[in-house]
Amino acid sequence: MKAIFRIYGLINTLSLDVAAGAMISALFFARLFDVVILPQGLASLGIAVWIIYTIDHLLDARRLNQAASTARHRFHQHHFKLLSLLLIIASLGELILIFFLRKPIFYGGLWLGLGVVIYVLINRWLTYFKEVAGALLYSSGVLLPAFSLRQSPFLLHDKLMITQFVLIALINLVLFSWMDYEKDLKDRHRSLITHLSKKSGAGILVFLFLLVASFGAFTFPVYQKETLIFIMMAFFLLLIFLFPAYFKQEERFRFLGDAIFFIPAIALIS
Repeated sequence: MKAIFRIYGLINTLSLDVAAGAMISALFFARLFDVVILPQGLASLGIAVWIIYTIDHLLDARRLNQAASTARHRFHQHHFKLLSLLLIIASLGELILIFFLRKPIFYGGLWLGLGVVIYVLINRWLTYFKEVAGALLYSSGVLLPAFSLRQSPFLLHDKLMITQFVLIALINLVLFSWMDYEKDLKDRHRSLITHLSKKSGAGILVFLFLLVASFGAFTFPVYQKETLIFIMMAFFLLLIFLFPAYFKQEERFRFLGDAIFFIPAIALIS
């Protein structure tokens, strides 16, 4: 069992589970909105998400003049050259894949790619909007196929489902910053929580949880199973929020917080 946790710990440190969660979530929305994602489009999304997260972690690791406080950033410090090489290889693979994408996704991806470039360039100066920008970019990548390929207009309950997912992605990032507050202060990483305070962050999280629950009440009559999946995702994040001392041990909150994006797979197999 310990070996399994060590393996998953490495997968989590490398953000491979985040990429897999994005692919599963994209398939979830494709099924919800009755569109089809081709294998090359799914692979392109997964690689793109891994590239973005790896760049972010490498930039954070490079800014430090001492050993990082978090295991993830220490790993990226110790293996900076190897991860940079893998990043170049992944980027080349992504460049090849984009030429096999369908035109609507290709053109949408160009705009999203521009947003990613801007995010990477201004990342170090983002404070209030770092988590917001991250959640929007992640959600945009997940939703790109559905947005690009859907023929019929999005109705109100469709938009509320999308909003719930964006809010869950935002809670995930804000919660991680809230849990990492002391370490981020030590390493001088900027975040919404370090710019405000941990108490203010708790208030923001409570507000976001209430929003997800409120929107879920509206979407449940139309999308019962899918809304329950979102409520389940939010529930596991709420557990981390309610029991921070337990989930801080061995950075358990990262494992559970990133794994929630596997939960939409329930809709794909049922």
